[in-house]
Amino acid sequence: MLFSGRPPQYPHLVTFLDHQRRNPRRGKGQGIPYGAIVSGVIIAALLVGDKIPLVKWLAMAVLIGVAGWFVYQSTQERPNKVDTETRLRREAQESGTLMRAALQHRRLHRDLGEPSLILLDEAGRQWARVQESLSHPFWGSDSLPVHYESVKEQSQRAAESGMNEVLALFRPLMPDAHVRRPVMDYVGEAIEGLAKKPSDADQTLPPMYGLARDLVEQMRTMADELEKITSSAALDPATFQQHGAAPALEGAIHDLRNLRQAEQELQQAINSPPPVDTSRFEGQ
Repeated sequence: MLFSGRPPQYPHLVTFLDHQRRNPRRGKGQGIPYGAIVSGVIIAALLVGDKIPLVKWLAMAVLIGVAGWFVYQSTQERPNKVDTETRLRREAQESGTLMRAALQHRRLHRDLGEPSLILLDEAGRQWARVQESLSHPFWGSDSLPVHYESVKEQSQRAAESGMNEVLALFRPLMPDAHVRRPVMDYVGEAIEGLAKKPSDADQTLPPMYGLARDLVEQMRTMADELEKITSSAALDPATFQQHGAAPALEGAIHDLRNLRQAEQELQQAINSPPPVDTSRFEGQ
């Protein structure tokens, strides 16, 4: 049953947060230091310009143009220059960082409440199911057909995007900083647990809960379909009919048989003496 029971310490959420910390992804254009490359080219041109005046003047003109472009860019609204996927990834990274800090200070359940944490852990479980399916040797085969490669990439992106959006939805509930909890806070929590009295955060669902739940349901459906495809395609020999090792093996077997036949014929020729021509002795 989806979302039933309380997961111990939210292991699936913790797993994804650790994955997010170990594998930060850059946005478009962040992986290439264009500014450094342009600056290096301009400096090199200025140095060469001591011997070639024309190159020096051209380099200075380019430098003025680049400086003007940066001034113009600084006057524009930066959010419009960032695509939606990159913005979502940044918000998810920020939310994940705050959640890891809250876990370290043992107050994430205070910030989000029990229902939200169960939902987040369920999202992590569906993400983990996708990763488990894609780790099957079938998806890592060098002879994987092209259309399966497309499904693999699309599933990976969708699972990552789903988790990023769920984390970003809960970002408004996370405080910007955490301080170490006082001892009385733990005492009050223990008393509350013994009395089985839910906290205020557990009594009211946050406004983003419904949207996040719909996303998790979609992630579950995708994980189900991916598991079905993996189990059926991995057992179907026809999947690799034109992409597997069978043609290479057949060719090798054919060549080996031809070689063995040629060796047998050569051996027979060596062991059998050539026939004697008796026609020249006839009539003598």
